[in-house]
Amino acid sequence: MITTRARVIVALFAMLSLQGCFSSVVRASGPNGSRHSSAGASLFWGITTPSHGATQCTNGLKEVEMYRPWYSYLVALVTIGIVTPITSQWECMGDDKAAPIAPAALAPKP
Repeated sequence: MITTRARVIVALFAMLSLQGCFSSVVRASGPNGSRHSSAGASLFWGITTPSHGATQCTNGLKEVEMYRPWYSYLVALVTIGIVTPITSQWECMGDDKAAPIAPAALAPKP
């Protein structure tokens, strides 16, 4: 016969082992720019997720990464999944300071 304590331990183990990892990265090629980060939370089992405007990136985004920090699993366990912390990090596209190619350099040599 399984005791109540054993059932609780099995249930806690099942909840912890069924947690999935979350990480996503989107990258574009281009010059490096400034880096920023923001902390937010996914609410109600992922129904709502954090968002950021990245308004400081005038040239667009070079890289965006979203992931769950190490403590998010503990917070999700305590709140039964109602709140799960998520961290967003992004890098702005830098200014393209490359000199334009002169038309004479493109002309064929005689």
